[in-house]
Amino acid sequence: MKGIKVKKNLLVAMLVLVVMTVSFPLNSFAASDDYYKELGFTKEEVEHAAEEAEMIRPYFTDNDGQISFDTDAARKNGVSEGLIKRTEADLSQVNRYLNVSTNSELAACNGLNYWGYPYLYLDSCTANKVAAALTAGASLSTLIGLLPGGTPLAVTLAVLGGVGAAAISYANSEGNGVKILLALTGGGNFIPVWVRSQ
Repeated sequence: MKGIKVKKNLLVAMLVLVVMTVSFPLNSFAASDDYYKELGFTKEEVEHAAEEAEMIRPYFTDNDGQISFDTDAARKNGVSEGLIKRTEADLSQVNRYLNVSTNSELAACNGLNYWGYPYLYLDSCTANKVAAALTAGASLSTLIGLLPGGTPLAVTLAVLGGVGAAAISYANSEGNGVKILLALTGGGNFIPVWVRSQ
């Protein structure tokens, strides 16, 4: 009888999760103004950084474990010179911190890049890049640009503001990528609960 009750509770929990996922469109999550302030930004600054991230994200490529930025293509497609220079400076610092492995199994970008409430998954390569960007003090635009496209801004803020480079690096130490559990607060903000290996 106890096994049936456990299965019933698990089924109810799964049903609640499905209803929450369907009820809240993934990109509708928005952080409160207080949350932005806690992170040291205004809402407008974060929204501007997110717009810039969308402009530069298509020009990031992985080049043997380092992040390359196609400045020529970015210029040709209207990315401002200031954003290009800032991105180049960020990536110069980020690439210094990247943990480049000679082990081909670890260099294969194991794991998923995916957002599905309440988890954000980063493959091993993306996790390394985000940890390096956090360590290097990269601009918000570059940090947002390194996360998988389609990740809600409130989730991005929770990861960047609440999960440190050390936690991401440790969880990624087996080379399988990371899985970050995020809780949605009553104010519409996300807070990271834990970071684990995928």
